[in-house]
Amino acid sequence: MALMDQSQEGEDEVAPSIVAKILDHVLKQPSLRGQASNSSALHVGDLRFEPRHALLGGEDGLDTVASPDRVEAFRLRPPSASEKIDHYNQWPTLGPAVRVPADVASRFSKGLTRESTYPNWDAAKACDPQPGFLLRFYSGGRSVDVAFCFECHILFTYRGSESIWYANFDESTKKIAALFLQIFPGDPVLSKLAE
Repeated sequence: MALMDQSQEGEDEVAPSIVAKILDHVLKQPSLRGQASNSSALHVGDLRFEPRHALLGGEDGLDTVASPDRVEAFRLRPPSASEKIDHYNQWPTLGPAVRVPADVASRFSKGLTRESTYPNWDAAKACDPQPGFLLRFYSGGRSVDVAFCFECHILFTYRGSESIWYANFDESTKKIAALFLQIFPGDPVLSKLAE
């Protein structure tokens, strides 16, 4: 099981939302927080936590991003004061969805499912995220959304209206911007970031 290794036979797999709540509690513990930031996995009892699994909502989410049937990209704009929107993946879009070419989608899939993309994945930042871009990965009737803020270098993941997690991508900003530039050529923000 991706989210947890259980040593006793016959135990049921814990639902990802329950695991997320446990991890939220665990990661607030100062004695454990550093373990998650400085290694690829955190072990608490029989629970094994890997950042990329939490980030993408467990094995189903990881599979959806790793092997999508299709990927769409959107430009986002912040909601107006009168628009009450809770999640970044529900922000208004600037124009229709753009189908991501297969070679670019494959590179996004590889990068977003690689833990090395997020060496300081959950470091706290004093930033007010304003995501400008979103990718939606589809596979087998499932979807995972990834909203990117290039000002804060943070991405946020969603499954429908459910917020999953977030991660810092500071060290990967140039590569991610270059991939988005292949979808939105000539974008001045992406052009500057991809230099």
